[in-house]
Amino acid sequence: MIPKAKNTRREIRLEDEVLRCVGRVDKGGVIAERLSSPLQCDLDWAYLLDSARRHGLMPSLQQGLNSQSSVPAEVKTQLRDESHALQGTNLLLTRELLRVLSLLDTEGIRAIPFKGPTLTMLAYGNLALRQFNDLDFLLQAADIPRARAVLSSHGYRSQHPLSRTQEDAYFRSLCQLPLLHEEYSILVELHSKVTPRDFSFSADETFWQPLIPVSLLGREVLTFSREDLLLILCVHGAKHVWCCLGWISDVANLLSVSPGLDWEQVTSQARRMGCERMLSLGLFLAHDLLGAPLTDLVVEKIQEDRVVRPLAERVYKQLFPPSGSDTSGFSNALFHLRVRERFRDGLRYSLRLALAPTLADWTTLALPVQLSFLYYPARFFRLLGKYTPWSRRSVAPTS
Repeated sequence: MIPKAKNTRREIRLEDEVLRCVGRVDKGGVIAERLSSPLQCDLDWAYLLDSARRHGLMPSLQQGLNSQSSVPAEVKTQLRDESHALQGTNLLLTRELLRVLSLLDTEGIRAIPFKGPTLTMLAYGNLALRQFNDLDFLLQAADIPRARAVLSSHGYRSQHPLSRTQEDAYFRSLCQLPLLHEEYSILVELHSKVTPRDFSFSADETFWQPLIPVSLLGREVLTFSREDLLLILCVHGAKHVWCCLGWISDVANLLSVSPGLDWEQVTSQARRMGCERMLSLGLFLAHDLLGAPLTDLVVEKIQEDRVVRPLAERVYKQLFPPSGSDTSGFSNALFHLRVRERFRDGLRYSLRLALAPTLADWTTLALPVQLSFLYYPARFFRLLGKYTPWSRRSVAPTS
């Protein structure tokens, strides 16, 4: 067990404690005992259900509360109905994942599905036990234009109203291309890297091997190994300041079904890619919040980094915010600086967040490819005009 630092996890609402309890992976026979005390109180059920949706834990909540006699019948009915709807959505997305893979394979385009249905089967073993709402594929950057053309001929269009030139700039910056199916509103994201270019974590050629098979609706597809997937999940969570408890649940469930994980491979890969602290933080959160099993050697490694617990405290503020807590952009920037063991990586990413063009910049100004570098000064002047005091005073009020 990792000893808990003083005030590492603050007092949280009873509803949030219920959600944390049902999300734990060390349930055994004590889930009812853990829930008995908070369920005897006058809970805000609307808040609890909304939090479960926001954190992607509706399946866990439905499972955990289904046998509890103190839960109002109308709440159980709502949980059951939403769970059935979720299962239908998951089946639709999984069938579409298989269709997209077939379409790309026919054109000789290699794509690796990750997160979504493949993660659900690897970590949870059942498509009904996890929420997901889009499909992610990793491709070689050179194959992205061809893949886009293939999917465009089968009902997919750019998610954002961008010209082709703007879309190219968007892709170069974020290393992903979001496409939306016109009829079914299914979002497919084509990635050339698992994170934006400046996040200093790239899925290079070592990530393409070894891949492992996972069964989806009776068909085997190849996806990342559990070791590589663990790193991807921890980096993704750190990038977004772990604002979703469901992402921590993904890590916890993956650990709970992977007793033979090659920790030497995981740690050496994390060290090479400069994300050791992100890995340690993800492991700490999964263990501390949701009871994920860790070996003694892994626990010792986490304890060596004294920055991990303060970072976890920042995450808890965002997951279960007390009144007056600071989860502002500045706080997030500080988090990104500290979550990297190499200061230059954190500084580079923080500067990118402040200076790199965003979707608003691309949609505001259309520039040819040769002049795309001008999006950077254009962003500066757009923000200057938006936030300087004199610009605000010069805008006449509208009725």
